[in-house]
Amino acid sequence: MAGAKRRRGAGRPCLESKKAKSKKIEVRVSTLEQKDLLDRADRANLHVSTYLRETGLGREIIAPPSLPNMKAYAELHRIGVNLNQLVRAINRGQVQNMDARIITRLYEEVRQLRLALVRVPS
Repeated sequence: MAGAKRRRGAGRPCLESKKAKSKKIEVRVSTLEQKDLLDRADRANLHVSTYLRETGLGREIIAPPSLPNMKAYAELHRIGVNLNQLVRAINRGQVQNMDARIITRLYEEVRQLRLALVRVPS
């Protein structure tokens, strides 16, 4: 942690001066734009400043899945684990008459579904 300030007591350590968020940019928006930005940040489970910084820098926003999607997300994870184990068994020769490429494609589809559950529309 070279270059970081030493801290006293409990709490988060100080950031290096290059990483510290000490600069401020003010942006004027309409009431509708403000509401839209607040809604988007809320859906992403982020503070508005973090949401604006991440999207402004072209970074993809991936939020934790909503509560209704949590069970589906967990179930898709279990399916993906099972598919991965099946591919490994096929590659070791423990399973016959099954094409690992098909199982790998299924695994990729499951992975894409999981990502779709956590993506926040911009």
